[in-house]
Amino acid sequence: MRVSVKWKTQSPSKILEKIFEMAEVEKDGSVVFYSNSFELLPFDYIKDSIKFSSDNIDDNDKDELVIKAVRYCVLNKKLNPDDFLDQISIEAKKINRKYENKNLITSLSVSKLPFREIQVFESKIKFYKRIPRKFHSREQILKKLHTNTVQDQHYYKCIVSTLTDSNEIGIHLKNLNILRALFSLYNNYSFQMFTGLQKTPINRVCLGPFHTLHNSNGEPLGNEVGYELKFIELEAIEIKQFKSLFSKIIDKIEKSPYKEELKNSLVLYVKALDDYDANISLVLLWNALDKLTNECPGNYDKIIDRSKIIFGNNSHHSQVITTLKNVRNDYVHNMSHNKKARSYCYELQIYFKFIFFLHLSNLSHLNSMKEALTTIDYLGKLNVGYKNEKNIFRTALNIHKKNQMKSKDKKNAKPSKGAIKHS
Repeated sequence: MRVSVKWKTQSPSKILEKIFEMAEVEKDGSVVFYSNSFELLPFDYIKDSIKFSSDNIDDNDKDELVIKAVRYCVLNKKLNPDDFLDQISIEAKKINRKYENKNLITSLSVSKLPFREIQVFESKIKFYKRIPRKFHSREQILKKLHTNTVQDQHYYKCIVSTLTDSNEIGIHLKNLNILRALFSLYNNYSFQMFTGLQKTPINRVCLGPFHTLHNSNGEPLGNEVGYELKFIELEAIEIKQFKSLFSKIIDKIEKSPYKEELKNSLVLYVKALDDYDANISLVLLWNALDKLTNECPGNYDKIIDRSKIIFGNNSHHSQVITTLKNVRNDYVHNMSHNKKARSYCYELQIYFKFIFFLHLSNLSHLNSMKEALTTIDYLGKLNVGYKNEKNIFRTALNIHKKNQMKSKDKKNAKPSKGAIKHS
């Protein structure tokens, strides 16, 4: 397997030192770890400090790679972060699993939809009223765990098939969540009035309580079951939009040079509105908006500035978004619960949808998210708001391109006679 590894930030040299201090080599060549105090070995801290270039290295692989690399470094007395990382890379290249279709089985709070299957990036998603007999082992696994399968019987069952060499369910769930996000953009309520305390998420299309992974023959891949910890049984809804609508959006995302940012924003959006605690939803939904308006996460002033450009400086929308930022900050920094948080989530959902489709319609062909946001900034210099006119964005984009050409010309310009060229 071709894979590169590096530290996510700086190397955790002190944590590695601690591990090496606790290690001793036995006579039989085994490596054991001793400690004078009751403390866990910090292998997980090391594992979570490493960035792998391949998504096909799952969590179990990472655990094994760290242990093997520690053992090698202790036995060969190469006790520094660089040697450790080199050994992780060597061991990772030895992983050689066969690519095959693996099937995630779960359910969605859907009662009816006008299509039976759809391609979502790497995954083909099929919908059933009942799980095919081939996958009867799922029921056996759930019965062994004494799980209550009645609570999602009225949900559509879905099988997410993905060609992969990993037994992790992450890629399957990510693509299903992207489809669920598109369902939610078109089927969530724009606003809903509740009286009293409500433990109901804003999303109307939510995941079922259990996820199991199977091979192409229907056999389970391990006995592990994925759980939705905050599962709430919902009324199943009908999806009325046609497959062509969702396929067109998915195709446009796939063709975008910054498709990963668009995908991640959709996952953040749908996961945010899965939570029945509206204050938590508001914080997470703000992060989804941040993905679409900010190339440097956390610089929330940029969200405000670009919202003013998009909606117009004198528009009430920019003031609303500023207020929502303050509500978000009050909860994050002071744990101040806002009684209107659910209403504010509906408002943020509208802004997210507007800006997401603004990207998709006018900017997604650009080379990067940074270039898309720079184009929005140039739109601000034109001193006009977004009025659903593509020519405005074309003008902003042309200004941006001309400035890029000018900077390139300056770099490539030959010095004239008599001029002094500085190296």
